Amino acid sequence: MGAKRLWIVGLVIAQGCSRWVPAQLTPEPGSPEKVRVTLVDSSQVFVRYPFLTADSLLWLSNQRPDGSRIAPGDSLFRAGIPRSQIAAIQVQDNNSPSSAVLGVAGLGVVAALIVVTVKYFEGWEKNGGW
Repeated sequence: MGAKRLWIVGLVIAQGCSRWVPAQLTPEPGSPEKVRVTLVDSSQVFVRYPFLTADSLLWLSNQRPDGSRIAPGDSLFRAGIPRSQIAAIQVQDNNSPSSAVLGVAGLGVVAALIVVTVKYFEGWEKNGGW
């Protein structure tokens, strides 16, 4: 297993160490960096640096309304969702005890995979390689 695959395994395990929890956003500054918004039609939208107004959840996006991306350095677009279309807002929780346990276990799995890979290639080289 190559180093690239080991990194992918580690990243997948790390993502499993967090969970999405319900959140209440406020109109004041200091909202979470990233939130998952579930709409009343069950679709989900991930937004960064959201803020509330009287009737909408707004954020700045690097995607135009037609779906195309803007070039680096161009102005961001303001995007939003009416509050009436929002079923739930969640933030990612990386601080739960289960996250810590899964994180340590994940690191152990990755370390074990590295050891097994190194041992495999040591034996492979001793037997003539290719």
